Amino acid sequence: MIMSRHDRGFTLVELVIAFSIVVTMVAVGMPVFTNVIAQRRLSSAVERVAADLRYVQSQAVMRNGTFRLHFGNDPAEGKPGQYRLEQNVGGANPWSPLSGWFTLSTAYLEVTLQSITDSAVIPVTLYEVRFGPQGSVTNTGTTTYPIVLTVAKSPLTARTIKVMRAGPIRMS
Repeated sequence: MIMSRHDRGFTLVELVIAFSIVVTMVAVGMPVFTNVIAQRRLSSAVERVAADLRYVQSQAVMRNGTFRLHFGNDPAEGKPGQYRLEQNVGGANPWSPLSGWFTLSTAYLEVTLQSITDSAVIPVTLYEVRFGPQGSVTNTGTTTYPIVLTVAKSPLTARTIKVMRAGPIRMS
């Protein structure tokens, strides 16, 4: 077949139309993609906190002691949005750190551990989730369960972790 000079490639108009279609598809899909990434970040952060809670709980059972996830919003600590894992060793300073202070927003952009509360009608702010040797929650002064940890990217996108009195940890 003999090709003429005009049959060799695309015209400028065809290229501009194809490029416009691609740009439109990207512009429409970008907000959806951004939202999916943000939701995945939040889910990963919730899974991280739940895994840390399960680790502390397992250490309490394995070592026959008292362990906790300590929230840095405690006025005595002054580390908002951070938490660390600790073991009760008794003495004048009864808590020994198992980990350094962890900030969720460092690993999961814009995601923070917002609060730890009980489930009362008017929630009481807590600064720890403490587990005893049987793996159950041993927080002092807490009468309403489950204990609720709120992990949020913003006030509109929050997820919770519920720690039941007997020890089960549930993400929602």
